[in-house]
Amino acid sequence: TGISDIRPNKGHKGPKVSDNGMTLPRFETPPGGGVAGSLGPEVVEFVNSSTILGEGNRLRPWQEYVLERALEVREDGSLRWPTVIVTVARQQGKSWLLRGLGWWRLHQSARFGQQETILHVANKSAVAAEAWRPAATLAAETYGIGVGVKRDDQARIASQRGSESLTIPDGARWLVQASTSNAGVGFSVSLAIIDEAWAIKRDVVESAISPTMSARNQPQLWLVSTAGDSSSDLLRSYRESALLDTKGEGDVLLLEWSAPPALEWDDPQAWRWASPEWDERREKFLRSRAQVMPEALFQMQFTNRWTASSQGWLPPSAWEKCARSRLSKPRAKDAPIVAVDVEPDGARASVVVAWEAHGKVAVTAEAFDSMSLAWRRVAALKPHRVLLPPALGVHYSGDPRAVATVGSRELRTFLPAVTRAIHQKQVTYRADDHYLTDHMLRAVAITNPSDGSLSLSTARSNGPITAARALVWAVGEQLRPRPAKP
Repeated sequence: TGISDIRPNKGHKGPKVSDNGMTLPRFETPPGGGVAGSLGPEVVEFVNSSTILGEGNRLRPWQEYVLERALEVREDGSLRWPTVIVTVARQQGKSWLLRGLGWWRLHQSARFGQQETILHVANKSAVAAEAWRPAATLAAETYGIGVGVKRDDQARIASQRGSESLTIPDGARWLVQASTSNAGVGFSVSLAIIDEAWAIKRDVVESAISPTMSARNQPQLWLVSTAGDSSSDLLRSYRESALLDTKGEGDVLLLEWSAPPALEWDDPQAWRWASPEWDERREKFLRSRAQVMPEALFQMQFTNRWTASSQGWLPPSAWEKCARSRLSKPRAKDAPIVAVDVEPDGARASVVVAWEAHGKVAVTAEAFDSMSLAWRRVAALKPHRVLLPPALGVHYSGDPRAVATVGSRELRTFLPAVTRAIHQKQVTYRADDHYLTDHMLRAVAITNPSDGSLSLSTARSNGPITAARALVWAVGEQLRPRPAKP
């Protein structure tokens, strides 16, 4: 009836499993109207009867499931889905799936009435070549094509690193190219495979690759990947579009295996949700990786969850445990501390407020598109301390006795204590404060080579982190021991 979002039941946290033991996708676009069948079974038979996967190997159940959904057809036999998104945890066999898909489409010139051209793009050329290379080997055996030797019927294999190509006797081609603004330019592409799509920029597809598909018969764009972070504009935008299609009326098919947010990142059941193929060996492997990998990176790769940054300063779970549904207001006798920071281009200012609340430091953050509005908000808060970087201090018109200048030195000084306070849940914020959370989980910490101290890097972070910087100043100041009253 709508896009599936299977959630764990109380008392049973495991995912829904098919009769053959395959974990079903958590998010799946419904077929909608107009679907009369699928080419999937035919493609599975074609791939399994060839040796494209290696002698004796066959597609796994989840790969067969993807092909059956992705190659659904209408009454007239045309492909239903122009765009297919498949997101799944690492090391589940995505390359095998793409190898089989590419080999099948390479041999469909007669079906689609054109010489098929397949373009395979990945964040690293070696990733795309991993699927292409076995196809080139099989083509050489099947058609007698020599590497670099062009036959009279134009069949050829070119293995130059980063621009590999395979042309079979009927003229169909399989190309490997770098993920640049020139990808696919000069070709007319029938099937575009975007591998590790989380690391590919949106304009590579929309400005370079998509136009090459406009004149083809039943072209398909495949985005295959694990989850991304806030810099993954291509995968994020297409995925969000698919999630809005609850009736299967759009052009994007989403098949996603991912862990529900209710499960802890280090819970083996969370790992299983993201793994269509599951066994004791995989569980043992993931247990070992969870002990050594940064939490955010592990979440992306093995629970298939989106994170603000794979290199973030804070583990997402540590920050999430500090969230509360509501915060008590500052007491009249305890005026808050306010810290303000502004983006380098001056486009937006962040105002962070910190105050003592039942033995914890409560914080909120607000964004303002003009400094005049930010100053008005600071005045309304009536803080007893206002923390400002030098560039803002000269423009503050409030009580100068309340102002303290802060910058990189204070960031390095306060950061260890603030980090410790967050891990110990001494800091609290509203769970719906998404602006603050985005900045906190996006911020990347770096080490100062001169003294080994930590700081937050604007350059290394995937977007603005002004609210995170201001929080460190405000919470750090709030954590300072207060002088005893006489």
